[in-house]
Amino acid sequence: MTADLSLSWKDLDWIRSHTLLPLIIKGILHPDDALEALKYNVQGVVISDHGGRQMDTSLNTAEALRDIQAVL
Repeated sequence: MTADLSLSWKDLDWIRSHTLLPLIIKGILHPDDALEALKYNVQGVVISDHGGRQMDTSLNTAEALRDIQAVL
């Protein structure tokens, strides 16, 4: 599976135009991404490494939560 490099935060506007459901973003690990999600008025974020615990270099989600909480 390859990443779709055309995706951007602005795609949230398109998603919002097609649903009245709350937008909750999964896979946030960096404080800058959490702040960007707030700019797009998402209803929630899920601090997640998408199963990255299987990789030795993956950021620990507990550490990510601490860093994100510090900026919110």
